[in-house]
Amino acid sequence: MRRFFKRALSLLFPPRCSCCHEILPYYSDAVLCDSCAEKWEEEINAYCRVCRKNVSECTCVHDNCKRKVKKLFSVSAYSASDSVTDRIVLSAKDQKDKKLFEFMAEKMVGAAYAGLPSLGDTLVTFVPRSEVTKRKIGHDQSEMLAKIVARELGVTACALLKKKGTRQQKTLRAKEREDNAKRSYVLRDGACEKVKDRTLLLIDDVVTTGASISACAELLLEAGAKEIYALTFAKTVKRK
Repeated sequence: MRRFFKRALSLLFPPRCSCCHEILPYYSDAVLCDSCAEKWEEEINAYCRVCRKNVSECTCVHDNCKRKVKKLFSVSAYSASDSVTDRIVLSAKDQKDKKLFEFMAEKMVGAAYAGLPSLGDTLVTFVPRSEVTKRKIGHDQSEMLAKIVARELGVTACALLKKKGTRQQKTLRAKEREDNAKRSYVLRDGACEKVKDRTLLLIDDVVTTGASISACAELLLEAGAKEIYALTFAKTVKRK
């Protein structure tokens, strides 16, 4: 009976590709159609000019994050164009799609797992959206990713930061982003007690200039964190 009901629902509301929105077979648990999945494989294999590794193996840190973040793990290359990765990131920002978030977090854990230190006392946190945006959209994509990543790693996720209502990062140039990010984030009450002498895994959906990751990492280090690793679904890379 349950199987029949599930099939009836899938016929009424068929699963769709999170990128191109093509209808998928009713029995499919896939997030991407075959065509988008093939294109996405190419984006995963984009190379970083600095370390000469593909993006899923690259741990290079953006210049403004150095001395704050030990390693930056990511799954795919972000180009701010009409790529599969970019569409996934935009879908996650705009839609509370549990299947999509599970897919993204699974890939993120896979990208970071081998390079992380002992997870014993690691605390997972995230780069937050402003409360205004969260209420408007209905979710915080980085918070959702952080909770799933923490669950998969068997550690705790905790909100340690708040974002104030400053200008949107995507409208700014690199230097403006850095200045704006420094004014955008503050520690939550009790954060210092939670982070003291602990390793943190800082989650975000995408890193472009590194301004937000840098600003949040700086606050967490000042609060007493021992070291910080960053994990995102996508990042800009220096191409060959």
